[in-house]
Amino acid sequence: MTLNEALLVCCEAGVRLAVGEDGKLRLTAPSAPPAGVIEVLGQHKAEILHMLAPSPRPVRYPPTELLRELCRWFLAHRADVPRESFRLTPWQQVSDPEKWKDALEDECLSVLVNRPYRGAGLESDLQALKCYLAGCELEQRHESPK
Repeated sequence: MTLNEALLVCCEAGVRLAVGEDGKLRLTAPSAPPAGVIEVLGQHKAEILHMLAPSPRPVRYPPTELLRELCRWFLAHRADVPRESFRLTPWQQVSDPEKWKDALEDECLSVLVNRPYRGAGLESDLQALKCYLAGCELEQRHESPK
């Protein structure tokens, strides 16, 4: 069994891998992992620990001018976001608006001071919010099977 096969078996069995505070590989699972998986994981322990280690340099997405503009718009209109749960798009529900606004604010501030941020999803969330607050309709991107 290769490492990739063992990781797939772990995933399918609900086994979660993590690095403990002591730097050791930790496994949690609803039941005993399938035969052979522990052995393969042990053989590739150093590689797994390296994969799970935090990246020393976070991924950076260069912000576009549109994103900077959307972030400035959001910071100016943050108070207009509903306080109750709402459907931002036909496919996206905002169940905790305060938490969502706080996250968007953090991301926008990162963009505006040129720190790492989460990437493309931020721009689409802000565009959807701007449309929602303006009362426009977004078309559903994915059709349900008929």
